[in-house]
Formats: sequence, C-alpha cells, structure tokens
Amino acid sequence: MDANIHATSIAAFIAQTAADPDTAQRFLFATDFDLSSATVLFAQNWQFKSDVVNFYAANPPYPFDILEHPLFEFIPDIARDVSGVPILIVNLRYWRTEWELNSLNSNTVHDPIRDLQWALYWILSKALELPTVQQHGLTLLSNTDDANPSVSVDSMHVILLEFIRNVIPIKLVALIICDSASKSFLSRAWSIVSPQSKFLESFGVKTIQCTRQSLHTYIDPSNIPTDMGGKLYFRHEDWYQNHLPTFSKLDYTRPVLPKTAHHPSVTLNAAQRTSEAEPSLVTELFTDAMVAVSTLRRTSTTSATLPSILSKVSPEVAATYLSLVNEYKETQTSYLSSVGRPMDEFQVSTLRTKTLNQAKTEFGTELHGLDLLDSIKDDLSRFDKDFAKSYSESLYYSLMNQVLDAKKRWEARISSRTMTTEGELNDQCTDLLAEIKPETAPKGVWESVVSAVDELVRKPLIPFIVEEREKDKVKGKGKV
Repeated sequence: MDANIHATSIAAFIAQTAADPDTAQRFLFATDFDLSSATVLFAQNWQFKSDVVNFYAANPPYPFDILEHPLFEFIPDIARDVSGVPILIVNLRYWRTEWELNSLNSNTVHDPIRDLQWALYWILSKALELPTVQQHGLTLLSNTDDANPSVSVDSMHVILLEFIRNVIPIKLVALIICDSASKSFLSRAWSIVSPQSKFLESFGVKTIQCTRQSLHTYIDPSNIPTDMGGKLYFRHEDWYQNHLPTFSKLDYTRPVLPKTAHHPSVTLNAAQRTSEAEPSLVTELFTDAMVAVSTLRRTSTTSATLPSILSKVSPEVAATYLSLVNEYKETQTSYLSSVGRPMDEFQVSTLRTKTLNQAKTEFGTELHGLDLLDSIKDDLSRFDKDFAKSYSESLYYSLMNQVLDAKKRWEARISSRTMTTEGELNDQCTDLLAEIKPETAPKGVWESVVSAVDELVRKPLIPFIVEEREKDKVKGKGKV
C-alpha cells in the first residue's frame, strides 16, 4: 500500500514541477511524502539556489572560510548513529555572534548569516549525493562544549533546523544535543518548559539531550570523535585541504524553473522578486520575551498550515505567494524585535491592506487569482491570531522566569537571615512587580503574573520566614 501511495505522490509531484523522478523522490522523502510540503520545499529550494547564484556571481571570494574551522564535521562513511543514520557534527564553539538572522539587517548589502547558510548548503548538497543519506536521512550531533554563553544554544539549533527543513530536501532524523557535564536540576527543568525547547519540538525532529557519558547510548564510541570522548580519530585540517579544490566546483549555473502549466490569469514576476527579496526562511536570535518571532516563522511553513492551493500551482507562483505572506510576517516580527512590543491594530490593518493590494497585482482578479487572494487572507488572519497567542505565552514565560529567579534569591536571603520579616518580603514583591511590568501586555498576561507572585512566592515564603524565626527563638532560649 505504501509503495502505491509513494508512486502516486511521485507522479503528482512530477506533474506539478516537471522534476525528474530522483528529485521527486528526494523532496518527498524529506517531507514524509507530504505532497503539499514537498512542492513548497521545491519552490523555496529553487529560490535559495537563485540567491546562491547571485551571490557567487557578485561577491567573491566564496564564504568557505567558515569551513576552515570545524563548525561542521561530516564523515558519513564512518560516523553513524546506532540506527545506521549518517551524522553531521556541529561544534557550537565556532558559532559566530553575528549569526543572528535579524530581519532588521535584511536591507544591508550582505547579511553575515548568509555565509553560514551557503556553507551549510554546500555541506548538505554533498551529503545528498550519498546513497546512505538518500536512504536513511541525517542525524545532527550538536557539541555544546565552550559554546558562546551570550548566544542561546537553542537559538543556534533553531537557526540550523529551520534553514535545513525549509530549504534542503534532506530528512532530519534526530538532533542529539551533547553537553560535557550534567545540567543542574533547575537547568533541566527549565529546558523542559522553556519556549525555545518547546519550539524545537515543533520541527518534528526527535530531540535528545545527553552528556558525554550517555552519548554512547545513541552513537557507538567508535563513531564519536576523540575530542568528544570517543575513539574516532579525525583531523578537520586534512578534510579541509582535501575538499578545498572542490569548494568552487558546485554547479552554480542559474537553475531553470520547469515549464509547468499555470493559469494565464496569474501575473508572474517571480523571477525579479526572487533575485531582490530576502529569503523568508530566517529566524531571529531568541530572547525569552520574543520567542514568538521564530515560532510563528516555523508554524507558517508546517504541513498543517500550508494552503492546499500551493500544491496546484507552479513553483514560481508558490514562491511569489510565500514571499508575500512572509514579508507580511517579517514586517511584524521585525517591529517586535526593534520596539519590544507588537504593532497596534491600526498598524496591522495598514500592513494588511498593503499586502493584499500587492497580491492583487501579482495574481490578477480572475477566478484563480481570487482563489490565491482568499488563501492569502486566511494565512494573514491565522498568523495574526497565532502571533498574539505566541507573544502572550512567550512574554508570560519571560516574566515568570524572572519571578522564579527572585524567589530563589529570597529563599537564600531568608536562610541567611538577611530577610527576616513578612514586611520585607511584601516590599520585595511590590518592587519586583514594578521592575518587571512591561509597558504594554496582552490581556490576562500581567494579571496572571501578579497572581503567581502571590500564590507561588508570597504565600509559600511567609511560612518559611516564620519557621526560620521560630528556629532562632529556640536557639536563643537554648543559649540562655
């Protein structure tokens, strides 16, 4: 049955994209044979290829100096996980702070994050030439040793996963995050509930956190490099020198879009748009208060929310459609990043009108163009709703994290007798709320935080103060 379903999906993909059977198989395998997701991935992959061509034609030298350092280590003929899936190792100590994918930089001459993307694109393009990767997919092994503490490790992972899942037709099987030492209970607890970790789960990639001691559960020591406590001897310098002659030998010929049938009522200028627009497949550096920015970028391209109409149009139209929708989202998320709060209703309404007018220009006003326009309206409405929800949740997480940190400090002060009265605690709670209160907050968020301070901090700590005070009284009587 599966074989018949897969054959039908391949035939449908070829009919829509004019791709060859191997390409169809690759894109469908990467998306678990979800036809709609596969065709969108095909369009976005084509768009990125076009940008690669533009960059290599206009901005030599090539960005492969990134690969001179072992940020990525790929030795598929040797390194496999216990299931036989090839491993791409990512050493986060070489992550650069400028790789933030901040949409505010989208109008600059060159965004530093693009160097990372092109280098990763080169690595994974080579990986896709291997039968083992085509058959089994790829596991990412993230080595967090000496990662820059000023950059969230989860943010690094999101930037990598989002780019791969949205641009590269490769099946990601698992993300193994290896820490050199065990985390504290508090760190492990926060990693379970943090918005960043929750967002990683949305990729549909199995995420495993382990220490070096437990890494062998997932990868045999013979497949783990010696610098991670394994037995595999690997010199990145040798790998770099061996591959250096091939770095400039990728096929940089501008990809030709397949000649697919499309409705004449649709006005196309996707070729110009592709070369001018920044890719929508970007994620900003996480902060606790703005995790909604990245969450909404990802949810906009999951198979659950992809409009079915994109599986019925040519890749040019799909790319144009996605560019319009994501430009709308990028404008809102960029505003959130720079101002620290979402747009107001008037600003959103103005942006919405502008986007819909652009859509009318792109797709025309005949029947098929109106279908695309209705679909875009639905996408924008869903985004606005999800944006408000995700921003509320992430802001609440951020505020509660500060509340719990304060509670921990106050517990230590009570134990050390530098806070001894209920009045002092009440004053501290009042000062904390005044300090962390945002200028604006969605309805219900701030009220929930105020209630949590009372229920989770004030009420539990008052008995603690009384208990410690009684202990001191007993000790005082004993001395007498």
